[in-house]
Amino acid sequence: MKKLFSGWILGLLGCGMGVLILTLPVPTLEGIRQGLLLCYRQVIPSLFPFFVASSLIVSSPLSQWLGCLLIPYTKFVLGIPSRRAATALLVSWLGGFAVAARSISQIYQEGEITPSQSQRLMVCAVGSSPAFVINTVGLLFLGSSKLGLRIWLAHLVASLICAMALRFVPTSKSQKSVKPASVAPPSFGLASAIQGAVQSILVVCGFVVFFRALGQSLLHLMELSPLAQAILYGTLEVTSGCQVASSVHGAALLCAALLSGQSLSVLLQVKALLHPLLSMGWLIGIRPLHMLLTVGLFQASCVLWPVSQSVASTLAPQVIVTSQTAPDVALVVFAMCCVVLSACHSGCKEQTHPAKNRPPVISS
Repeated sequence: MKKLFSGWILGLLGCGMGVLILTLPVPTLEGIRQGLLLCYRQVIPSLFPFFVASSLIVSSPLSQWLGCLLIPYTKFVLGIPSRRAATALLVSWLGGFAVAARSISQIYQEGEITPSQSQRLMVCAVGSSPAFVINTVGLLFLGSSKLGLRIWLAHLVASLICAMALRFVPTSKSQKSVKPASVAPPSFGLASAIQGAVQSILVVCGFVVFFRALGQSLLHLMELSPLAQAILYGTLEVTSGCQVASSVHGAALLCAALLSGQSLSVLLQVKALLHPLLSMGWLIGIRPLHMLLTVGLFQASCVLWPVSQSVASTLAPQVIVTSQTAPDVALVVFAMCCVVLSACHSGCKEQTHPAKNRPPVISS
């Protein structure tokens, strides 16, 4: 019955996409173009090297000690004795959700963790990379890398707390088994790492293009406020949601919430890259708590350590905005002012005492 119901939903979704393509070809093609451009400029250059590197690191002897600083957390807090789980967590924090799905699937397939342990590790590891949050969301969208850093740290701490809370959730017997006998131990090397990275990039880019086209078509059908547009885009694809949210009042807080929710595109990408025997139930179910913690931690950091940010202003144009000059620039400006004042002083002395500086007259 469940398969029949999901089949009807997928069929209706396919019919709806076909109607959108036929009735709204221009916005759909524009969304596809934007999605391909996003993959060309950001997704492939940033993710492909991480896919290859993370696969090689996790399958090498380096995985036994590279994440040694995280071993106390994974072993005693999450209850995962494998040292490679700490390394997988480290590369996931650096590479983002796609790297997390591949790394967790890899160590599960090699029998290092159980399904329940993989779900706890997934809750802690799946998230946006610091490069994306700090540079793209913080600096490019919000105009402040410090805001991006605070959003990423709030997201990270919320993930740590949520994964720790799941340690006390009872697990079924099927979740405690290490690995089914039907799964053969994989062989990893440079060739297989590159091949897996290419397949993962195709999966990620496919979802990015699809949801960018879907969002562009839906936005063309409905006239929504900027806040509603940000929520719609953020539900479908988080990058577009944060880009639209940057023009809304309270942009930083809204971006923090959207990044915590991850979006439908991110969750489906994780599902596509994850091992087919692993479940995403805990990762999806913990999203509301994770969002509340992320927003609360970010808001608390802004109250304790205020930081300036760009907002929509309704002030009169004659308001003067003050700024602070860097120390080295201030010293150069001060030296130039001293040179100018010295030249002015010399000119005044010459005008006051012209005879002293007048050249002697030679009579013939």
